[in-house]
Amino acid sequence: TAALTSADGTVHATVDAAITSNDTAISTAATTAATAAAETTLMTGTGFASVSALLAAYNTASASVSAVSATLTTSADTVNGTAANDTITGTGLTYTTGDIIVDASSVDSDVMNVTATDDIAAVPTVAGIEAINFNLDAITTAGTATSFEVDTNGITSGTITFDVTKASSTVTGVTATNVADGVTVASDLTLTSVAGEANANITVNATGTGAQTITSISGTTDDVTVVGSGTALTITQLTAEENTTITNAGGVTITDMTAATDTASIISLTVNAGGAILVTDTDNTGSMSLTTSTGNITVTDSDQSTTGVFTTSNGNIILTDVADLATSVTATATGDGVDATAGADGDITLSDTSAAEAVTATATGAIVVTASEAAGTLTLSAGQASTIANTVSDVQTLNLSATQGMDGGTAAVTFTAADGDDGTNGAADGLVELDNINFTGSNSVTLLMSLDNFDDAEADTSNSTTAAAVIATDTMTGGTSRIEFNVTAEIGRAS
Repeated sequence: TAALTSADGTVHATVDAAITSNDTAISTAATTAATAAAETTLMTGTGFASVSALLAAYNTASASVSAVSATLTTSADTVNGTAANDTITGTGLTYTTGDIIVDASSVDSDVMNVTATDDIAAVPTVAGIEAINFNLDAITTAGTATSFEVDTNGITSGTITFDVTKASSTVTGVTATNVADGVTVASDLTLTSVAGEANANITVNATGTGAQTITSISGTTDDVTVVGSGTALTITQLTAEENTTITNAGGVTITDMTAATDTASIISLTVNAGGAILVTDTDNTGSMSLTTSTGNITVTDSDQSTTGVFTTSNGNIILTDVADLATSVTATATGDGVDATAGADGDITLSDTSAAEAVTATATGAIVVTASEAAGTLTLSAGQASTIANTVSDVQTLNLSATQGMDGGTAAVTFTAADGDDGTNGAADGLVELDNINFTGSNSVTLLMSLDNFDDAEADTSNSTTAAAVIATDTMTGGTSRIEFNVTAEIGRAS
């Protein structure tokens, strides 16, 4: 019996049982040793002695974190946020320059609420707080009496929202200075002044539901994004040096844009609106793109110098002065296309596109092209009778089509080109440099022009035409194309 007893005192009934037990013990010891060696290799460089120690540390780190709820004092406070949704509360007296309020998490929703009874000049360090709310509980302020003035220097991220909570307050505007790169400023008050830091990309949210004004967005900022929520948004000054993007639920009016430094290759204006767009003055160069779902687009004075794109889905387009757009002008206006009915027809009036090399206008209504002396290519598609002034004098290629039959019917849409001044190299010659007339589309089109101008165009070789000629091409899929000549002008000239 003693021979069948293991070292641990276990007595085995048979020799086979004793052998099996010994084999199992040897295998278990080998497995344990191999596991320990593998664990040692795995944990090398981790700072943990074992997998169980690593798991315990992970469980501790991933356990639910309690959010910080901090109240600022008049002393220099330090608030370290957590991965939870922290809350910081202060006043105009406890929000002080010595405070440090930081949060390393970018996926939580921290909120800081500061209630003030006057303007705020303190500049603590605030980083990683997603929502910063400044509320004015006062009748007026010591600075500009009707404006709540806050220096946002030191706030490096998040959305800063300004409000007036005093029911009888006379404060109707907000002034935010030193707005940093990546910061959003928001208010339903008049945004009297938003001053960005140098080279900052900032966002301004005009959250009012009615008509709201942004009096000034200033500074040598790079990109400025404006997001409106109201029926009408008016911007009276904006100095961004690169891309300006404006979106509003309703209409947009811009009365002055003058960049601190104006570089045509990097500066642009883009507007997307749900109402009429009016631009009365922009001194910037670069490109312009104006789009609205409903309402007219009107530009009375613009120095934008590269490309212009204008689109309304329910209105007219009136470009009084876009004379500096040297690359191209593209305008698309959709309306009811019937002159006898109320509402916008979808007319396009191009009063001055004199520098554009290419002009394209697509309208359900009428098109009027007045001053377009540089356009080598003129592409017009209209649904009502349209006119081309004799100051459209450098066109070599004229592309014509009709968006519909005349006034929604089946009659041909007529494009009437005014008779020139009998010159061949001036600003009011008419279509004397024509080389190609292209008719496209599926609705009937008529070009009515001066026979004298057509004769001059046939003889003209100023555009390196190999042979004196005007070539008319019809690739229409329906309707008819016609060229008619106005001989009355020639009779009048002869008499």
